[in-house]
Amino acid sequence: MVKRKTILFVSESLLLKELLLDQLQKQGEYLLEESLSVTEAISIIVKEHFDCILIDSSLADVLLSNLCKNIRQEGVRSPIILVAEERGEDVAIAALDAGANDYVLKPFKINVLVAKIRSNIRQFEQSEFAILRFGRFSFKPGDKILLNNSSKEEVRLTDKETAIIKLLYLSGGEVVTRATLLEEVWGYNTTLTTHTLETHIYRIRQKVGNASSGQDFIATESEGYRMQF
Repeated sequence: MVKRKTILFVSESLLLKELLLDQLQKQGEYLLEESLSVTEAISIIVKEHFDCILIDSSLADVLLSNLCKNIRQEGVRSPIILVAEERGEDVAIAALDAGANDYVLKPFKINVLVAKIRSNIRQFEQSEFAILRFGRFSFKPGDKILLNNSSKEEVRLTDKETAIIKLLYLSGGEVVTRATLLEEVWGYNTTLTTHTLETHIYRIRQKVGNASSGQDFIATESEGYRMQF
């Protein structure tokens, strides 16, 4: 199953929400959750993980730069995209300085916003600050740590183990061939065999087992491996 990205949309505009929801459903890649107020949004953000946060600048009595700063102070690293008023570029720029990642100005095409969502999520997942979540795990490739969210146990990973898990995650549940894994993780090396890869997969599974997970998130297929979300 391909993992769908989760998006929090903070807005009082039901029309904008419906337009965005319609477009995202057509894409089939995203799940949209809404919040009608800043207070509600902050309470949701600290409890749940979102791959992207959209904030409508038309929210009443809200200083966007303060909101973005508060979100970052909560330790949230996910990309923040602003939906700003036509003449609100100065407000958007101030929010960028406070921690937002990108913005669009009204009026805009929904597919442009979706493209920005996709681009910012992709950039974040490639960054050293990424926290990638699947199953009961939080994966921090920058720190080479796999955290079991249930038991709070941390699994320390090697460089190669980290690279394998990250590549499988970024493939979104699709099968990654053994040849691709060898080439991407080890680079071109004719002396390597699939046994090298299989050994590393085995070690990852052993470490996950030691973390009392009860779940193998790497599935073996005839051509290679895929992540089970």
